[in-house]
Amino acid sequence: MHPTDSLPRLLRFRLLIASIALSVLVPVAQASTPADAALEALLQKALARSMDPAKAVRAYVSAGVVEKKPNTRIDYTDYYVVDRPARFLGHDLQMIEQEYRAAYVGCCVSPGMGITVRLDGSADDLRAFAARNKCRVKDDTADFDEVMKSLKRKPKPGRYATVSCRERDRE
Repeated sequence: MHPTDSLPRLLRFRLLIASIALSVLVPVAQASTPADAALEALLQKALARSMDPAKAVRAYVSAGVVEKKPNTRIDYTDYYVVDRPARFLGHDLQMIEQEYRAAYVGCCVSPGMGITVRLDGSADDLRAFAARNKCRVKDDTADFDEVMKSLKRKPKPGRYATVSCRERDRE
């Protein structure tokens, strides 16, 4: 006889639902580890231009968050689509962009980087970060949409924002 057999049927059902909910929620709660916090800190430093953006990208590659090679390169920008859950200021990180000149392809490279996040609540924290670091926050996610379409991937439903921290954003 199993210990729960003597419990009323409704109570057994509630225990089953609670155990299912816990099995789903515990991995989500554990997603924010010290390693994840360290990755986010590197990304913040790179966006704030106090560290080489390539170093932050390499850290995300080493952690398995993005692929070793960019998913695509358009003009001067490498686009890395996030493959495993990562956060930035409480939002779901979706894509990392690194802009640099490897070869001349035309006018107007603006070195730096950007990210696209799926918003989890207000974007006020992103706007404050951008203001402190002379970056821009855009609700226009045309680049993200273009990259996802070219990769035949469909973004998750939700509201998105892009933080751009390139030379041109300082003006």
